[in-house]
Amino acid sequence: SPFWKHMTLITILYVKLGYIAMFLTVIPLSVGIYFLPTYKREAVVATEVLGVFAFFLGMWFGHLIPNRTSKKMLFLDKCCIPQVDEEAKREALRNMETYLNRSDRLLILWTPEYFSRLWCVFEFASFLHIHNVSSMRCY
Repeated sequence: SPFWKHMTLITILYVKLGYIAMFLTVIPLSVGIYFLPTYKREAVVATEVLGVFAFFLGMWFGHLIPNRTSKKMLFLDKCCIPQVDEEAKREALRNMETYLNRSDRLLILWTPEYFSRLWCVFEFASFLHIHNVSSMRCY
């Protein structure tokens, strides 16, 4: 389903930011709990809940954090190849080789109908022709 494809893509791209947000939340809270006068079970549970919450916020909103060191770019064929205009779709498919030549990796969010779409088969075969299998990831 589209929802799970989006969730997989967000996880692949931004899980590191989720962990950073979690640690930046949990470590100060854990240190604070250590210095409480008595053991507070509620504070421990709150720390765990806030850590999980920070993890998901870091992943979900990680794309809003500017990253000047990463040159990571994405080409999403479903978004970049026109789906309605047949002539524009043909032109985009003719130029797909250029994108694939400049790509370091092909990430496939596989579904059972993946190989029923001709441009997916074309994209898969073209990438394998240019790169080796180790450059592909399938989820």
